[in-house]
Amino acid sequence: MDLILILFCGRFLLAKMHLDSLATKITPKAVRQALQVLPQDLHQTYEEAMERILSQDLDSKQLALQTLTWVAYANRLLSVAELQEALAIELGATFLDVDNLLDMSIVLAVCAGLV
Repeated sequence: MDLILILFCGRFLLAKMHLDSLATKITPKAVRQALQVLPQDLHQTYEEAMERILSQDLDSKQLALQTLTWVAYANRLLSVAELQEALAIELGATFLDVDNLLDMSIVLAVCAGLV
C-alpha cells in the first residue's frame, strides 16, 4: 500500500509541476508547443523548474533559492506563517519587522511549482 501511495504521489506531483509550467505560457500556441516537449519524469521536471527559477530577475531568483533552502533544511514541515517569518528575518536584526513579511502568492510564483 505504501509503495502504491508513493508511486501515485509522484505521478500527481509530476502532473502538478506540468500544470505549473504550462501556466507560465501566455498564448495558446505556446501552450501547444510546451505540451509537445513536457518531460516524462520528475528529475527532468525538477531541472526545468530550477531553470525557470534561475532565469528570473535577481530578486525573484534569490527569494526562490532562499525559500527552497528553508523548506529543504527545516527539521519539519513549516507552516505558512513560519515560512513567512523565516523569509522576513534580516541578518543582524534583533526583532521581526512585520513590514518585511511577504505575501505567499509572491513566494509561490517565484518558486516555479517547487513549493
